[in-house]
Amino acid sequence: MKVLIFEYATVMGLENPEFLVEGRAMLEGLLDDFNKIEHSINYSIEPSRTFEVSYLIAEKLFKKEYLQKWDACNPLTVNFNPKNCSDLENWLESNISNFEACIFVAAEENLELYKLTKLIESEGVNVLGSTSEAVLKCSDKLETYKHLKKNQGYIKNIKKNNENNSSTNVNLINTYKIDLKEFRKELQENNYSKSLNEFSNLFFNNKKMIIKPADGVACQGIKVLNSFEELHESLKSMETSFSHAILQDFVEGQACSVSLLSNGVEALPISLNLQKIEFNDDGLEYNGGEVPWNHPLKNEALDMAKNIVESIDGLKGYVGVDLILSDKIYFIEINSRLTTPYVALRNLMDINLGLAIADSARGNLPDDLTLSGCYEFQKGAEKLDIIIKN
Repeated sequence: MKVLIFEYATVMGLENPEFLVEGRAMLEGLLDDFNKIEHSINYSIEPSRTFEVSYLIAEKLFKKEYLQKWDACNPLTVNFNPKNCSDLENWLESNISNFEACIFVAAEENLELYKLTKLIESEGVNVLGSTSEAVLKCSDKLETYKHLKKNQGYIKNIKKNNENNSSTNVNLINTYKIDLKEFRKELQENNYSKSLNEFSNLFFNNKKMIIKPADGVACQGIKVLNSFEELHESLKSMETSFSHAILQDFVEGQACSVSLLSNGVEALPISLNLQKIEFNDDGLEYNGGEVPWNHPLKNEALDMAKNIVESIDGLKGYVGVDLILSDKIYFIEINSRLTTPYVALRNLMDINLGLAIADSARGNLPDDLTLSGCYEFQKGAEKLDIIIKN
């Protein structure tokens, strides 16, 4: 099978370390996994699981050592304008039909993940990941919230580890839609937005709120608000391609994620992952994490993530679910794509995770997964450091 691999930051040649550090790490992880497949006799004797791999990368980010390190993967260097996402889309329209399948990483921001998935699907190429419909539902955090709220009664109940063996539904944080189009219109007219007044009572008794773009990625654009005035000011500088933003209750707790494999119907949790997030004046900053992470609510978190993923048709391959562990487990968002913990997980598993992702996307989940050891990963200025934890 002819497979194309690419990661958005590295193919576009983005110089923003916020995206490039994690992007390069995920691209190199995929190349390493698929290169090992080609050099493994156990895989190569099965024709349906052999791959002829090519990967797209910006010429300025290509390293000669890649040729030796991943000798079974063919580099395709490009010179796209980092500010013009249509360069990649145009290339795919002209060339993606030369491949049978594609696995790629892109952000939900500006609906890039959705648009690229839709484009590749339209050319009849198999995406080794979620369908465009599933991606769209997860890219707009408001739509994800609406879906889960509407379908809570249909999502499988989650058994708690207690004597009564009781059950609970997915815990959703109170979420409100802010019409940015109306806000900006009112701002132009009189420097104050009356449409926000309905949210003023949310800040009573020193209550905190969180504002974020509906299509945000990582911690981009998220701010903790202490007053109604801060809400008004933060919206003035918000950058999003959507006509709405999301306002949510602030929940004290530990940020974490669950990594899963899914075949579009059934999901298999891999691990619970700690997220190291720093609060500062500019908002939130993601600095790394720990994989896997043990917590008293671990099993319940894995079950909740599994049920959430299975409630959305078409989530396939690798999927990440962000949660907050507090007095109970709160849902944050779904990432219908590869996420940073993959870089550590692939070194802890008894199977080739890249192959498992490809198999899962084509309908075949592994029978079982075993993790050995624990890694911390720290986001540096130039690379993602992976550290073995004793």
